[in-house]
Amino acid sequence: MYGCFKDGDPAMSQPSFIDNFSQQFSLEPSRTALLVIDMQNATGNRNMGLGKLLAEQGQSESAQYRFDRIDNLLIPNIQRLIAGFREAGAHVIWITYGANAADASDAPHHIAPIIKATNNIAGQPEHEVVDALKPGPGDLVLNKTTQGAFRSTALDSSLRALDEEIQMRNEIDIYYRKSLNNAQYHPENYNSAHAIFSITLNKNSQRNSLINRLSESKIPSVIYYKFPIHLMKAFAYLGYKEGCLPVSEKLSKTIVSLPMHPYLAF
Repeated sequence: MYGCFKDGDPAMSQPSFIDNFSQQFSLEPSRTALLVIDMQNATGNRNMGLGKLLAEQGQSESAQYRFDRIDNLLIPNIQRLIAGFREAGAHVIWITYGANAADASDAPHHIAPIIKATNNIAGQPEHEVVDALKPGPGDLVLNKTTQGAFRSTALDSSLRALDEEIQMRNEIDIYYRKSLNNAQYHPENYNSAHAIFSITLNKNSQRNSLINRLSESKIPSVIYYKFPIHLMKAFAYLGYKEGCLPVSEKLSKTIVSLPMHPYLAF
């Protein structure tokens, strides 16, 4: 999986001396998960939650470094990680924090004050993941009410269930492929975590028509990605321009992902 990231920004590459002190290991993507933790508007958006609170107090400058780092370093690198994990067929799990109760009565006393001050309550905009990093269909989102995700979420049992759910996802993938003739290619007898299931249409108009029909039937769909990765802002440093990768650019106009999670009924 390291191959997905090793050719990125040279300034962010791993120092070679670390290899001398590191144990070698390999990751099995179908049994591996990326945890994205606490990337919420409450404390990660300069215009909401903590950012808004500090602005109202005339202290925005004290948090400028924090939010600049989030916007310019943290978010772009998380985007790269998510793209790499999805490409490798691994899982992405989102951990949020905040109160489930409207009065934050379910939060420990030592973190309840900041939860209330930033309106980090489930169902409120401040509790949502920042727009630049929204969870995808089928991604597991777990909310913690303590500082540790293992203590106050189902993270442990969810990770232990990966094997069973992987089998269920493969069964759904097989069913889709028997019914559709425009699914993504993969080798025969291929098993994966199947984080998404994508099909391609011949034209952009056909894709849009399908999305509308699915929506009318209350069936969700999503486009990965509306812009090809090489044209995204996070990868601008690579220097690619429109027209450099025409196949990717065409696919971004015709691809759509259908519901994919282990508990689909068919």
